[in-house]
Parts: sequence; structure tokens; C-alpha cells
Amino acid sequence: MLTLKPYSHLLLILVVVVFSGELDAQSSPQKGDKDTAECDALFKKAHDVFERNMDSTALIIQDVLPCYASHEDWENYVKCLNALSAVYYYMNDFNQFKKYSFEAVEKAQELLPADHAATGNAINNLNSYYFRLGNYDQSIKLLQQSLQIKESINEHKTELAIIYQNLGNAYRWQGDYDKALEYLDVALKYTLDSFPETYSAVPEIYDNMGLVYRAVGKPDLALKNYEECLRILKKINPPPKSRSFTLMIQSLQSISEWWINHGDTKRAKGYINQLWALQKQDDAYRKYRTYELLGKLKEKEGKLEEALSAMEAAERIADQFDGTNAPPFQANRHIAIGDLHATRGEPQKALARYQKALVVLSPGFTSANSQDNPATEQIMTRLDALEVLNKKAQVLWDVYGESNQFDDLLASFDAYILAGEIVRDIRQGVQTSESKITLSEQTMPVYEGAVRAALAAHQQSGRQEYLDQAFALAESNKAMLLLESINEQAAKGFADVPDSLLQHEKDLDLQLAFIQKQILNDKEGGQALESLKEQRFELKTELEELTAHLEKTYPRYFKAKYDNLPVRPEALREQMATSDRALLEYFVGEENIYLFVVQANAPIQVLSIEDRSKVMAAVERLRNLLKSSPTSESLQEDFVAFTESAHTLYQYLLADALDLLPAGQSELVIIPDHQLNFIPFEVLLTAQPDASAPGFSTYALDYLLEDYRISYDYSATLHARTPVQSKAARGNVIGFAPSFGTLAMSDSRACDLNQLYSLKCSEQEVTQIFDLMGGASRIADAANKATFEAEASKYRIIHLATHACIDDEDPMFSKIFLTDDYLSNYDLYNFDLNAELAVLSACNTGSGKLISGEGVMSLARGFITAGCASTVMSMWSVDDCATSDLMLRFYQHLENGASKNDALRQAKLDYLAAVDKTKMHPYYWAPFVQFGNTDAMYSGFVFDSLTNAWKWLAVALLLPLLFWGYRRLRA
Repeated sequence: MLTLKPYSHLLLILVVVVFSGELDAQSSPQKGDKDTAECDALFKKAHDVFERNMDSTALIIQDVLPCYASHEDWENYVKCLNALSAVYYYMNDFNQFKKYSFEAVEKAQELLPADHAATGNAINNLNSYYFRLGNYDQSIKLLQQSLQIKESINEHKTELAIIYQNLGNAYRWQGDYDKALEYLDVALKYTLDSFPETYSAVPEIYDNMGLVYRAVGKPDLALKNYEECLRILKKINPPPKSRSFTLMIQSLQSISEWWINHGDTKRAKGYINQLWALQKQDDAYRKYRTYELLGKLKEKEGKLEEALSAMEAAERIADQFDGTNAPPFQANRHIAIGDLHATRGEPQKALARYQKALVVLSPGFTSANSQDNPATEQIMTRLDALEVLNKKAQVLWDVYGESNQFDDLLASFDAYILAGEIVRDIRQGVQTSESKITLSEQTMPVYEGAVRAALAAHQQSGRQEYLDQAFALAESNKAMLLLESINEQAAKGFADVPDSLLQHEKDLDLQLAFIQKQILNDKEGGQALESLKEQRFELKTELEELTAHLEKTYPRYFKAKYDNLPVRPEALREQMATSDRALLEYFVGEENIYLFVVQANAPIQVLSIEDRSKVMAAVERLRNLLKSSPTSESLQEDFVAFTESAHTLYQYLLADALDLLPAGQSELVIIPDHQLNFIPFEVLLTAQPDASAPGFSTYALDYLLEDYRISYDYSATLHARTPVQSKAARGNVIGFAPSFGTLAMSDSRACDLNQLYSLKCSEQEVTQIFDLMGGASRIADAANKATFEAEASKYRIIHLATHACIDDEDPMFSKIFLTDDYLSNYDLYNFDLNAELAVLSACNTGSGKLISGEGVMSLARGFITAGCASTVMSMWSVDDCATSDLMLRFYQHLENGASKNDALRQAKLDYLAAVDKTKMHPYYWAPFVQFGNTDAMYSGFVFDSLTNAWKWLAVALLLPLLFWGYRRLRA
């Protein structure tokens, strides 16, 4: 089920520091006047009773307002309006809150300077109105305006912390979770620097952080923050009707829901009982929410009638006592009741509730017909709408399964299509890559459902357009982060962005990468680490502001950056018309696997691959066999297991697709998905061998490698794009073979951060490539980071024969090593390499963290993002000397005019034909695969690589001889 964010409640926002203790004497010119002093005394009294009784606070401030107005003390008058609006917010009286928050901004702008602190507070306060409506774009706009005022007057960090907390909350509801956590983390630090933990903002921030961790799928961290919030609140022991008391209600509800979701109904009941004790009256703060939790608890226990009764009670109480009944609240209740009806097998009642939720979330949309949807621009709260559309589409799909009516199928498909459009809108509003990754993972069910519905529509109607739409939908969630990164780099080249701004952005990126590396290497923590994190936050904030400026000021840049629509099938077929190529794109969902077959002169065809669980199990078995160095003791057992898995996967993944191709088709472009990213398709066996005679040669086994030139790509959209490399004069190859100062030599290019050993064959590998291709070789100490930074962008091919280490938790910290340092993905993303090919002759350079939809977050992706048109990369730890042998053969074929994928294919076949049978196991030759552009780089003539002096000398000697021979023939 799609879960994008917690819908448990609309959190309390710290709208202002309602009272700052003492009024600012400088802002009250009549401070010595007796009447004005009485105003100040009343305001102080309001401060004193605020935490005990907000009703009394509101009445006192109502008396203070005319007092300040009569003396034209407009600064304190606006402060009172701010305070009064905040009090009504916490009292759940949103009509009064709206009235005073708008009045505060109006009076501040009329009576105070534009950069006055009270004006900033009023604007900050007003964001809560739009926040409650679900208009998070406007909320963030106001918060940024308030922040700009506060920063311009060098406001204290505790004042900035208020806005940071609000921004964190707004970004959470927009789906930008990484940014939300950063803002909340800084807000917490600034607050604790000046106040004790019992200051009311502190537990509130912990609660907010718990909500973010829940949204990103880190439940343990969510619970930890909820419990920290509750611990502090119990330490405060707040009186009823105080602000901290309302937060205690909220915290208990969060923890109760956590235990319900994790199946511990006994603990959940304990927290719900605590809530009943605190919420005895029907108008008690958020009592409707406790009824909702009771409904979820009963549903978990299988007591569906009692669950529905509790949910309906929650709705009655909310409608009666919840003030203006904010749209996200209303939608959440409709969704919860709709879910319950779906569980009870009442699809029409579920659809009616989901439709009501859409009406609430889409001003101007009023249709009660579940086959109707609002226009994208009508939807205000996108994350809520995305959730309800996904659920609506799923129920409509179930209805279609019963009715077999085409209208029900199309209604399901239309809901999925709209959900996909909303995802695209959300992506454009989310700035951090981490949050985009979370969005990609969480929205996979939307795309899987949409593809499934499109294929069913084709099957019912026979119309090709549905297969084309299915292909576009599969593409819509593939490698989008990589596509955006490549688009962004390209956009800066033609969008008239000034060089000064581009240089400033690059400087910020480099500073951020440097700080990230320092944070990674900090083993002691403490104040130094906190300082680094604060610097990182400031750099990220400045970079975000610059990005927003670029997108607003340079519309061509914005358009090009977000030009991420999937390639049209006809455009892809047209591009393939001049090649002997077929494209096979896999879509691996949570339940289904689909294979799209694209050929130059045929419509798209789609195959459904059965037994997803068996396919994934076979993939895992094969991967484990391939990445382990073979031993003589287990050779027979490994051979049987390998051949069974390799042939089984061929039958599952390829056999039917290849039957669709015309005779003589010789090239495959494979777009893998999910776990399929971890296996080289070249090793799949087209026939089951005789298991009694183990042997890994091409005589014994029928590898797919023998029949096809194979390359890979991250998406068909990326594959269809023609890479644009600089036309500046460049050398052929620059090769790097670092040394690591150890006496012992390693047979493997595997990573061991405790000790990196020098490699036996890497120096020879780079030297031989240099002798063959020319260019530059950087060996031992010369293979350093400064040299790479200065020279790598000047060459057509970048070759690194070295160690690499993969960070599965944070792929941006994966490293490929030079003699004195390493290159991380953070470093690579800031380079402009502009190479036609990067050969990463190291371990696991194509491995890394697997992101659903996005693919493998590998070092190879870093080189693609840096501007390399294609890569040769490894899928597991590789043997040092076998790799050197394979690489030299690869370059020989490349120089002779072979395409990149064919050069690698022929190198592997040559290797298998030449080596001893003990080194024929795929572990030695199969890890390297080629991603991206496959074009040949050389024509095969000697002049293509005449970069070494001896070759020029050979030509100089040869030309006179040719001329002499020509003259002899003429004579």
C-alpha cells in the first residue's frame, strides 16, 4: 500500500514566540507613561497565565489591544495581535485565528517598517493559516519572506529556530523529508542553545521529527522521538488547556498509532486509555483523533463493526468541535473510513468516501461520481491527493475484476494517470535528492497499478495506444534523479545563465562536498561535528536559494532541467531504425514483472513474466554464485547450481522475448530493474548443458554472450538521448594506476578500508593500454587526485585500475581510490568530465544501494552524471590479473573499430578461448558490463590512435617507401 506521510494529525505549529517575557523598551516611546505601563502589566499578566489557561490569556490580550492603540504604540499592538492569533490557534478556534493573523499582517505592513521584527513574526504567523488549508506552497513562501526579514535585522537564533521549525513541518507535508529533517535539526539545536529542554518548543520539535522519520520508513527513529517528546512533557507536567498539554495529547496519539501499526494492540490500548483520562469532554482537544485510533485498533483486531462505529463517532465529534475543520483533517477521516469499507468488502462505499476526500482537497471540484477526477491544477494538497487517488484506483481495479466492465477499467486507469501527474508535480517542488529517492520508492505502487491497467485496457480493446502508454508509465519512474542531474548540467550550457552564477553554484557544491567528506571522516563527534553540520546546513540553504533564483530568473533553464517526460515510442523506434538493435525494458513491481520489447519496425510488445518470487530467488542464487571466487572443492556443485539458475533465468526473462525478434537480430539493449541490475545477462544460458561434464568454456555452455552484442542503460529515455561531448581537441586515453605503499601485493581489487594493498597487475594494465592507444599514463604517485582533477576532462577515455569501496547506506560516500585520496560520488557530481567512455577497472563499481525505480546508486552513475557518455563497470569484486588481461583485449578491439559493447563482448570471448580452464568461471570474465552509448570510437585505421611518437615516426618512414613504390608502378 502506498504510504507517503503520516496522516495521523495536523501537528501544532510553533507560530510565534508568543511572549518574549519583557516588552522591548525601545519600541515603546511612552514607556514612562502610567497608562502605557498598565498596558505592559496586562501583557505580562497574559504571559504569566499562558501555560496555565489559554482562555484567560485571550481575554487579557483583548483588553490590552485598545490600550496600546490609544497610545499609538503600534509595535506592541502588532505583538498583541500576533500573540492573540497564536492563542486562538492552540485553542482550535480557527475563525478567530484567521481573523487576528490577517489583521496582524495588515497592521504591521501599514504601521511598521517592512523589515521590523514584529512584521516578520506576523508573516510567520500567517503561514499557519495556509498550512492548515493544505496550501503548503504559500505557507513556505510566507515563511521564507519572514526568514528574510529576520536575517536582515540579525535576529537571534532562537527567533530563526521558530521559522526553521515551521519550514521543517511545511517541507514534510510537501514530501521533501530530507530538507524537513535538516530544518528541524537546526531548530532543535538553536532552541537548546538558549533554553532548557522543558521549554515548550523542544518536545514539539521531537514530535515533528518523529513524524518525518515515520514518513521516510524509519519507525524505530520515529518512536524514539515520540517517546523523547512525551518524556519531557511528563517532566513539565502541564496543566489542562495549556499549550504543552495539547502537545501531550498529540504525543500520546502518535505513540498509540505506532503500536497499532506494529501489531501490539495491548500497548496501544494502554496509551488510548491514558488519552481517555485526559479527554473526558467531547470538546476536548483532538478527541476525534482518539476515536479514529480506536477504530484502527478495532480493525487490527478484526472487529470491523466496532471499528466503523468508532470512525463514525470521530467524524461526528470533529464536525461539531473542530473549528473550521481543515481540509487535510477532513480528507484523512474520509480516507480512513474508505479504507475500512474496502476491508469490509464494500467497494462502492469506499469509493464514495475517497471521492469525498478528493472534493475536500480540490477547491472547485464537486463531483460525487467516482469515475470523475479533479484537474491537476485544482488539487491543493498533493500528497493527500496522491494517496487517495492510488487507493481509489486500486478499488476501481477490484471492481473491474468483478464486473469486467471497460468503464470501470478506464476509471481505474484515469485515476492512476492523474496520480502520476501529481508525482511529477511533487518532484519539481522537492529539491533534495534524498527526498526524491523516497518519493520514487513510495510511488512504485502507482506506476505498477497504472501499467497493469494499461495492459488490461489493451487486451480488452486491442488498441496499441494503451501499450504505448504502459511503456511511458514504466519509464516515468526510471532513473529520474539521474535524468534530472544530466538535464541540469546540459541546461546551464544554453539557458543564458551568467558564468558568475554558475561559478558561484560550483563553488558552493565544492564547499558542500568538502564539508560532507569532513563529516564522514569525523570519528569523535562533539562540538566540531556540530559545527560542521551547521556549516553544511548554511551551505545547503544558500544553494537552495541560488537554485530557486535560477529557476525563477532563467525560465529556459527551468524548462530544460525538468524536461523529464519519457521518450515517445515512435521516437525511440525511429532512432533504432539504422541499427540492428532491440531494446528490452524490464519493470519489476511489488507483485508483477513486465518486459517491454521495442524494435525499429514493429509496435511495442509487452510480456508478463510469471512467478515473480521464483524469478527473484533465481536471480539471488545466480548473483551469489557469480560473485564468489570458485574453488576446486565445490566446482561440481557450483557448476550444477550455476547452469540451473542461468538457464532458468534465460527461460523466465528472455526466451519468449527473443522469439519475437526477427532472424539475424544481433544487438540487445537491456534496461534492467530492481534485482535484475545485479546480474550480467551475458552469462544466461540458452540451453541446459550436460551437468555430468562440468566446464565453463563456450564449447561446454551456450552463453547468451555468443549470440548477441549486449549493452545496458538506466532508462530508454536516457538511451534515446544523443550525448553531447565537447569538440575541443582531446587526447585518447588517460589511465590511472595508483599504488598504496604496501609491501604485500593483492590479487583482488576488493575493498578493505583497514588496508588498501597495491595491485600486481594494475600498473602493467595501464602501461599496456598506453602503449596501444597513446594518451597519458599516471602511475603510482602520479595517479593522484590533483592530477585527475586537472587532466581527466581533457581525454576521450578515462581508465582507472584501482580499488573501490561501496557504501550501501549512503551511496554518495562510495569511493574509487587514487594514490593520495579518493573520489566519492560527491566529488564526481561536481566534475565536468566530458568523456566518451569511463572504464572503471575496479571492484563493484556498478554495485551499490538499490533504489526502487531509480536503479543502483553506483560509482558508475557518478561518472555518467559528471558527463561521461558511457561506462564499463564491474558488478562484483574482481580478480586483478584476469581483469588486466580482459581490459587489454577490450582496448584492442575498440581501437580496431568495434563498438563499445562489441569490443567488450569480443574481449570476453577471446579471454575464454585463451585462458586455462581454471579461470573460465564467469567470476573472472563476466563482472564487467557496458552502460550507455555504444558507438564505435575509432574506425579501425592506424591513424585513429597515432598519438605516440614512435607511430608518427613509423608513418614518416613509411610514406617515402609508399611514394617510391608508386613511382616504380607508374614507370
